[in-house]
Amino acid sequence: FIELKAGPEIVPPMVRLIESSGLDSDQIVIISFDADAIAACERERPHLKTHWLAGYEQQKDGRWKPTVDEVIAAWKQTGADGFGTQSRPEHVNEKFIARLRDAGCREFHVWTVDDPRVARFYQELGAWSITTNRPGWLREELGMLSSP
Repeated sequence: FIELKAGPEIVPPMVRLIESSGLDSDQIVIISFDADAIAACERERPHLKTHWLAGYEQQKDGRWKPTVDEVIAAWKQTGADGFGTQSRPEHVNEKFIARLRDAGCREFHVWTVDDPRVARFYQELGAWSITTNRPGWLREELGMLSSP
């Protein structure tokens, strides 16, 4: 996973480094919060897998930004292969994921989940991956949640 921390200007030098690395393209996933950087990756090297990332802020009126409609529009604009989302079960819930899937997104990932119940929630929604600070512990806890 290569997370771009800059805009589209970083794409050409990154592509040169990737091409000289000897890695196969299926070993690389480019991720970024910058929609323009992901779109530039898709234009320059569409065979590289990309994920656009989004985090959320709750507004004073209780609404969350970005909304699911804003996420879908940005994700579509990037041409990304997948979507990485901040763990916010109160916003990124069943309806949110259903809307994302209806828009054509088949692959979503969630970060950073250190609560086994939240991990189970996203697992049941079909998250392709769950990023955590405590992988061994979380795996064990998820196993305990499954036990009678």
